[in-house]
Amino acid sequence: MDLAFYIYSYLQEQKPIVEVPDFGIFRLVKEHAVVDAESSKILPPSEHIYFEDNTAVFDSSLAHYIAEKTGENLFIIQSQMREVVREWIKLIMLQKKLKLKYIGELSLKEIDIVREETKNPQPMDFFGLEEVNLSTISPAAPKEEPAQKQEPVKTENPKSNNNGIWWALFIILAIAGLLFLYYNYGDSLLGKSADDSAKQDSIQPAQTEIPQAVSPSTADSITIDSLQLEY
Repeated sequence: MDLAFYIYSYLQEQKPIVEVPDFGIFRLVKEHAVVDAESSKILPPSEHIYFEDNTAVFDSSLAHYIAEKTGENLFIIQSQMREVVREWIKLIMLQKKLKLKYIGELSLKEIDIVREETKNPQPMDFFGLEEVNLSTISPAAPKEEPAQKQEPVKTENPKSNNNGIWWALFIILAIAGLLFLYYNYGDSLLGKSADDSAKQDSIQPAQTEIPQAVSPSTADSITIDSLQLEY
């Protein structure tokens, strides 16, 4: 059993204080970021775990918490905890110290077991902050506003404008000339064309009548008859 892990998890999730039967009491203290005027540094948020040696505690809250997490029987969990605690005490007596992951280092001073507190406590990982030295921070430069993007001005080609003006002037003059001719010479132009068409209609090829020739017999008979009448 990783008893140190469950102690740390209990302090984070349940209460900032937990009792380990036959061993002692662990407390969790969290500190906010502070400014150290002497060292001119900003210290990040940190957490401290303090230990109080007390073999007379017997609270079973930690055992119930581990049983819920693992699904094991409560009595089995309590038995495993007692075995781990006996192993911790044995190591402390032999080595005079015990390093526990997630919690820190415990040492034996005279009779009591104490937790060694480092000068600079380990910052909490989940804050994601580091110690900041104020002397290394330079004043922020004024933020320059981005220059507004100027749209290019469209310039018209003077040559194309001149060509357009000349074409418009030419068309206007042409229309004016046609109107002038129509109002001044329209009637004569229309009359001449009418006379020409009339003359063309009146000119027809002349039909010449050819006199019929008188036969000689007829002429002679007429002459004889006229002479008889005279006598």
